[in-house]
Amino acid sequence: MDKLQNKSVDKRHISVARIGNPRKLAGCQVILFSKSVSGSLSSLLINLPNQSILTLADSPNAISHVTMINMNLVNEKIVFEINLASARKSGLDISSKLLQLATKVHQ
Repeated sequence: MDKLQNKSVDKRHISVARIGNPRKLAGCQVILFSKSVSGSLSSLLINLPNQSILTLADSPNAISHVTMINMNLVNEKIVFEINLASARKSGLDISSKLLQLATKVHQ
């Protein structure tokens, strides 16, 4: 993640921040929840306002906590599953190409 700091995508500057205060999450566009917060993931997600914030995780069963994308390491490759219902509820569209690459899509 640190390698993304100060890079740009479509003329938009990427800023990577490690946030300890859950109230500051509302200002983000994308949030990656690491394994270290997997025990409190439900409470962190429930406190997010109804905004279009893409939520990602890398924890077992994170998709059941309404995370939009959950990544796993399988045979030294990163695979992911998508919770399409969570994304749509937040007003986000997931491209059909990304949905095809997912190992599982939860409706």
